[in-house]
Amino acid sequence: MGPLDGCIKGLHHVSVGVDGAQDDIDFCRQVLGLRLIKSTVLFDGRRPVYHFYYADRVGTAGTVFTTFPWRKIGLRGRRGSGQIKRTVFSAPPDSIDFWHARLKNAGAASNGVGERFGQPTVEFQHPSGLDLEIIEAEDDRQPWLGDGVDDGELALRGLHSVTISVIDLQTMKEFLTLLGFQQTAEDGKYSRFEIDGGGAGKRVDLLHEPDLPPGTWTHAIGIPHHFALYCPTEEQQYQIKDHLVGDGYVDFSELKDRFYFRSIYVRSPSGVLVEIASPTAWMRDEPEDQLGMTLQMPTWWESRRDEFVDNLEPVQLTPPGA
Repeated sequence: MGPLDGCIKGLHHVSVGVDGAQDDIDFCRQVLGLRLIKSTVLFDGRRPVYHFYYADRVGTAGTVFTTFPWRKIGLRGRRGSGQIKRTVFSAPPDSIDFWHARLKNAGAASNGVGERFGQPTVEFQHPSGLDLEIIEAEDDRQPWLGDGVDDGELALRGLHSVTISVIDLQTMKEFLTLLGFQQTAEDGKYSRFEIDGGGAGKRVDLLHEPDLPPGTWTHAIGIPHHFALYCPTEEQQYQIKDHLVGDGYVDFSELKDRFYFRSIYVRSPSGVLVEIASPTAWMRDEPEDQLGMTLQMPTWWESRRDEFVDNLEPVQLTPPGA
């Protein structure tokens, strides 16, 4: 038994930078079949930027994919090591051919169906150039069927894993082990780590790329920003922080109020930013049947709503199934 056993249950969400807001909404909803559960804005800084959250029906931790559309501001970056290489979604067994055909028809770049860790997989790109992936997995989470994909035997279940590009493989292995992950497999340059019994939504894969120059850490179009791990309580969040600080990982944030959950952040030795996030409360400002359909503002910026709206890209937020 380790000191952090039970503190982390798996993935919470992944957050990425994208280009156009409407392009992002249309792709995530109508191609990937995800539910838009929250339309809000970036809480940090002062610039009017959307923050969209996509997930299952109720935004279960481990199903959440969030995007920041940077087109109007034009933030650019570079890809490289020390970044999330790919965000990976979980699909049911025997569904990968459907997804390959669907992504091809949508114009998403794909190299065809492949395999990793013995599981069929298809890599593709978001319209912003983000590298994404779908992998077949046994996964009993219930899918959202209100947008794009209405067949429960095909629909995405949520996040399967994140793949991280690392220069120094050993230091990142040690970091994940401190958090309670265990290495469970290797496949060429890939090392798989799992937590809380493993399985879809509880995996982090490391891709060893020692000769790849470091990429951008900041917000940027087409660049992943961070991934979050799910922690049941704030007491456990502080426990994680105290434990890692004691081992020299001092690049931690204070506890941040994200309105729908609370978080702390730490810069991992790979360079990737890791968030430790608490349980979510998506229905605190709108009912379940209306999630994501109205722009929500943090209370401290409600007085600037008109200013924000005037500076955000206009978007169509149609009800599910419309």
